[in-house]
Amino acid sequence: MNPEIVACLSPGNAFTIRGYLNGGFMKIHRTILLLLITASQAVVPLFAADKLIILTSHWEGYRTETERAFQRWYRENFREDVVVDWRDVGGSSDMLKFVQSEYQQTPAGIGIDIFFGGGVDPYFRLKDSGFLESYQPPENVIGPIPKEINGLPVYDPDYQWFGTAISGFGILSNKRVVKIMKLPDVKTWEDLTDPALFSWVASGDPRASGSAASLYEIILQAYGWDKGWSTIIRMAGNIRAFNKNASMAAKEVTFGDAAYCLAIDVYGLNQVSSAGPENIGFIYPVGLTIINPDAMAILKGAPDQKVARRFVDFMLSSTAQSLWVLPKGSPGGPVKFDIPRMSILPGLYHLYPKNTGFINPFTAPTQLRYNSKLATSRRDVVQGLIGATIIDLHSEVVPTWKRINDPALSPAKRRALIDEFVRPPLSGEEVGEIAQEDWKDPAKRNQLLQKWQNDAVKKYRSLLKE
Repeated sequence: MNPEIVACLSPGNAFTIRGYLNGGFMKIHRTILLLLITASQAVVPLFAADKLIILTSHWEGYRTETERAFQRWYRENFREDVVVDWRDVGGSSDMLKFVQSEYQQTPAGIGIDIFFGGGVDPYFRLKDSGFLESYQPPENVIGPIPKEINGLPVYDPDYQWFGTAISGFGILSNKRVVKIMKLPDVKTWEDLTDPALFSWVASGDPRASGSAASLYEIILQAYGWDKGWSTIIRMAGNIRAFNKNASMAAKEVTFGDAAYCLAIDVYGLNQVSSAGPENIGFIYPVGLTIINPDAMAILKGAPDQKVARRFVDFMLSSTAQSLWVLPKGSPGGPVKFDIPRMSILPGLYHLYPKNTGFINPFTAPTQLRYNSKLATSRRDVVQGLIGATIIDLHSEVVPTWKRINDPALSPAKRRALIDEFVRPPLSGEEVGEIAQEDWKDPAKRNQLLQKWQNDAVKKYRSLLKE
């Protein structure tokens, strides 16, 4: 370093430097000024912000409000900043497939902290695969949350996943379209099979959407396998299209492209909130649906366990839960987007505004006992069967359904054709056996899918000729 700089920066010369800067008796060396300028430009924060990487299928408003509230809570509690990196690979079924594939490549960790949303079924599979980390929140966080709801756990007994909201499944409707088009009123899943609703029903694709997969499993369990399959395929004859994104299917109802839609309440009630209850309605079919947690979990090998655990604590807190309860713009509520949901905290239900469409799941009776283990064990096979014989062949299903409902047919003939149309390609027992054996072999799985599809094509085309 220049000797003049060393002399000027020595402790004993501090007063002299000040004198120089104030026009004193000696010229400041140009190098000192350059040094000061360079130093001022090189200043960096002492601590970088913490970072959290979240894989989710939740919509933009949900992410925005959660992130904003989490960052504020983080600063207030830890005097630190946190950055949230949201990752989106599609619906929750796509999320599950993505995570399974990534862990096959890097078993120690996949560079993601949190798996967020998708109901509860994916978490049973993630846990069984060993892809989740255990974390027991403090008693003041976990204590106020009930352990079960209608026989289903709200959080994992081993603390590997946690419900962050309670979800219900139902039917979304456009009241104005129903009235103008004089369509029949719908109260149950089976009501959606009425031929008068031809092309007026919307649905997500269960192979891509976790909520859609849950809805179809609910129908199968609510009515039993044979009647459940009959309901699904007749309803498919009325469905205008299967949307990969279940939230977009709900928006079709709001836009008036569809009159009814199978929907999880987080999508349905959001449409009610945005378009108004006088225009859009949402119902839970009495005795034919379930209420279950919408969960989150820390993934094995999470890049930052500390931040991930703090996020869990936040999501279970009344601060986060109030985002579901309070309307946009109210103190403690969301700022830009309404994100109405049912809270996991029973103590917050008195705060819900009237006419929101919500029930209190902790006090409302339910008649459907959902077998989550059965649902998880056969989930992939059911999705494959519906995909191969109905969704991928929707262009065959729709004209067949229209043909066998031709008023010109005699009642006996029509009944015989419908009976053949709704006959399941497999029994519920056969589905369970395939899930445990052949489905695990990729070659056999592909053979089954091809056979199911070929058989379905033959049946539909045969019925069209009748």
